[in-house]
Amino acid sequence: MGVDGQQVPPQHWVIVWKHQLRLASEDQFWAGLRGEPVEYAVETAPEAPQPLPPYLSRFLAQVLHLSETEISALTREEAQRMLDEYHSRELREP
Repeated sequence: MGVDGQQVPPQHWVIVWKHQLRLASEDQFWAGLRGEPVEYAVETAPEAPQPLPPYLSRFLAQVLHLSETEISALTREEAQRMLDEYHSRELREP
């Protein structure tokens, strides 16, 4: 219903469920009215990057002498790979 109980014109109904409510489909609107879970048509935000564990940060700064800027640009996987490569080199070299 619109203002003062007026029925929303059919062409505006799409605007309501799709753009205002951001539902995936009209069926999702009715599912929501029945109390069921609904699917929204919005993109989820990417997860915030987690800070590196202290042991990796110390290794990168104290052993590899990377700057804070260089360290902050690394992912957890890249930092761990650098640590693993460093220790595997130690084992190979006498």
